[in-house]
Amino acid sequence: MAQQNEAKIRGIFHFLVRLSKKPSVRAAGLLQDDLKLPLTNRQKRHSTELPEWLQTIYDEAVRPTQNALDRIWLTIERLNLTAKCPQDILSLIDKGKLSHSTVNQVEPIKINTWNIYVRKARKAL
Repeated sequence: MAQQNEAKIRGIFHFLVRLSKKPSVRAAGLLQDDLKLPLTNRQKRHSTELPEWLQTIYDEAVRPTQNALDRIWLTIERLNLTAKCPQDILSLIDKGKLSHSTVNQVEPIKINTWNIYVRKARKAL
């Protein structure tokens, strides 16, 4: 049911975006160009707020590294672990507390994907 509601909302949004591109609607100023698609339920579930020290690293990184940092931090939060600096994250990885088998219990992820995330995080941190 939630997926149907989400699909309906996104359908309405796409209709509004198409409508906002019509010259008559633009001239009237009824719909602005800054329409943003609402977050999906999956995106809401995965949204997390990074601590300031990690946000600084995140902002300087390229998108694949940002994905890795997001996923690692989300996993740390869900496992009720703590990390107050980059070295804490690296030590959690080294101690095996962020191994694929542990992370896979939080949310399924392929082992190759997780290994890539760990490699990118190590490089960024």
